[in-house]
Amino acid sequence: MASKAAAAKPAAAAAKQAADSEEVDADFVKVMTDDQRQLLELVTAELRQEATCDSLLDSLADKILQAERRLASLELRCPTALLWRVDDLGARVRAARAGQAAAFEGSGQPLSRLGYRLAISLCLNGEGRSRGKFVSLFVSVCRSEFDRLLSWPFRHRLYLSIVDQGRVGRDLTRLLIPYVCRENDAFLGRPVADRNAKFGIEDFAPIEQVLSGGSRGEQFVKDDALYVRLEVPLEDFDTS
Repeated sequence: MASKAAAAKPAAAAAKQAADSEEVDADFVKVMTDDQRQLLELVTAELRQEATCDSLLDSLADKILQAERRLASLELRCPTALLWRVDDLGARVRAARAGQAAAFEGSGQPLSRLGYRLAISLCLNGEGRSRGKFVSLFVSVCRSEFDRLLSWPFRHRLYLSIVDQGRVGRDLTRLLIPYVCRENDAFLGRPVADRNAKFGIEDFAPIEQVLSGGSRGEQFVKDDALYVRLEVPLEDFDTS
């Protein structure tokens, strides 16, 4: 009996050790499973975040592509020059001389491949030191939906013309070159309002020459109307 009891003790001890070992292994597996689950949740969260970022980037890329396509379409539809007709010229001249309306402004129009939206302003009785002596012509850079795709500040040369409507075909043309500097950002920078401050040529042409015609038979006013043209030199269309 004593030998059987002695033999039973090692067996019981072995069984208890095996049970303890199985319990430790079970706890170890449980701990590893929790860690793996946390790691899986972390990886899943990161993948979801990356997927959200990818989706936002794809959406942004689509919007940029759409804007570029619209700009390309605009290049095909828009002219390389803007032509503005000023009607009721006699009444406008009288109003300008009386100080009732110093300037007449055209609506902003997109200018071909450049994509900028520009507006012309005409002072029939002049402005500043040219008042009463010269017609003044100005340009304003206007805000448009394509501004974020364009280069700023605006630096393109512009030809401004008062069109000869007679048979001679000698337009009054001046070249306007923007002077790019920090002080001129209000004129040439990306617009924050509907349009920037205007810049241009105060002494564009003598008032009498514009209203009565040139010495060589030019006729700038016909049927109480006058035409002003704005265009960009062809070489400036190479924006690459």
